[in-house]
Amino acid sequence: MTVLVVCEYVGWTWHRTVPATAAAVAGGAAVLAATPQAVRRNWKALVGTLVAGALLAALDYRLADFEQMTPVWTAPADRPADVQAVGDWLHGGLVMRVRSDQVVAYRVATGAVAWRWSPPGTDVVCAMSRETGSGTGLVGYAHQDDPCLTAAALDLATGTTRWTARLGDPQDDTVDLAEGPGGMAVAGDVAVMHDARGWYAAGLSDGSIRWRGPNGSSCVPLVAGGGPGVVVTADRCPHGAPRLTVMTAATGRVRWQAGLPVTGDLDHLAVLSAAPVTVWADEHATRGLHAVLSYGDDGRLRARVPLSQPDMDLTIPLTELPDMLTFSARPAYGAVVVGDTLVTSGEKPGDISYSSNAHGPVRSAKGRLVAFSLASGARLWTSSLDDHANGIAADGGSVWALTVDTAVRVDAATGHRTHSYVLRDVWQVGQADLWHDPAGYLVIVCEDGTEQILEKSAPVRVLH
Repeated sequence: MTVLVVCEYVGWTWHRTVPATAAAVAGGAAVLAATPQAVRRNWKALVGTLVAGALLAALDYRLADFEQMTPVWTAPADRPADVQAVGDWLHGGLVMRVRSDQVVAYRVATGAVAWRWSPPGTDVVCAMSRETGSGTGLVGYAHQDDPCLTAAALDLATGTTRWTARLGDPQDDTVDLAEGPGGMAVAGDVAVMHDARGWYAAGLSDGSIRWRGPNGSSCVPLVAGGGPGVVVTADRCPHGAPRLTVMTAATGRVRWQAGLPVTGDLDHLAVLSAAPVTVWADEHATRGLHAVLSYGDDGRLRARVPLSQPDMDLTIPLTELPDMLTFSARPAYGAVVVGDTLVTSGEKPGDISYSSNAHGPVRSAKGRLVAFSLASGARLWTSSLDDHANGIAADGGSVWALTVDTAVRVDAATGHRTHSYVLRDVWQVGQADLWHDPAGYLVIVCEDGTEQILEKSAPVRVLH
């Protein structure tokens, strides 16, 4: 039995092998030192004492620093197996996983399906708002491979369609919500979308147009983001750099405009926060801009946080391939903004290594969360993780990080770890979207929900 326990501990509990072994040896030595000399002369008693002490110390190591979260429910595997999720939302005690063919809303507490919604006919979902508001989320849909030109406002409590909007003609390739994620947004009680005339806002309750943005037909809308009372849009115009515009959500009044400090095409552009305005810009050129940018209320650039740091790389996309994003319509970014602080994941060379022993391959890994000031760009703190971060979520003044089988909560202001959990019966190898429900549930949503043998992934998994 002892051999089996040790084999499992060394071979499969990858990143805790070294510290657990050290704790086991120290514990065994401590027990032995306290053992009477007469017992120590008896080699059988000696071996038993060492084994007992080692196992107790290893167990104590495992439980002292880590509480446990256990699965409450797991959603059934995706069928058909070749349909993946494009995004997800959490709202009002429901987690909504959006696939290209349907939206499924699960009750967080029980896993019961509250409602399902599918685009009409054979259309597929091709766009989503990152935010929700007034109990409403936005989706875009179209025929497979056609421009994404129809928007729908979904009532998140019931799954009913509040209204739809046609955004352009299929022959007009200047309007396509699926050109990249971020083509629609929610801010307060308005939906922000674009048509051939540019950005405009519609009431979430009825779809009536409230206002139109300042950009004309000569500019191509790129992305939008919403926040408390504010809308952020980005456009590519014929002359000059891509332009940021910040407007009041209720009226469309322009607060400020600023050009992005880029000279070429962008592979990625995302609004990470509307308050403060924070964007991730990833220029196509090797020596182009690859950074998170923060702007002040006057439109001036406050901070620039390069993704390539002197000692590590920041992983805004958590996927191993930087050109790929998990969830095509509403990506699960590896960065959150809490107040005036950016928290993301950092990777150093050698973080993940492989070796082998008599029992097979052994993987050793470590990771970290890193925080930066959005006022100055200065690094504020680094908090170690036991593996690469596979999901990050903001929770008030805290940040949650998900690794292979652990979840930790750190204080966003200091980086101090306040909670550490071992996730029982969870093996989250791939990237996921992570949520912390106000009721205390940890919600893990996967793009691929086919329950692969290696990854044990599931569409949705809720723990407590």
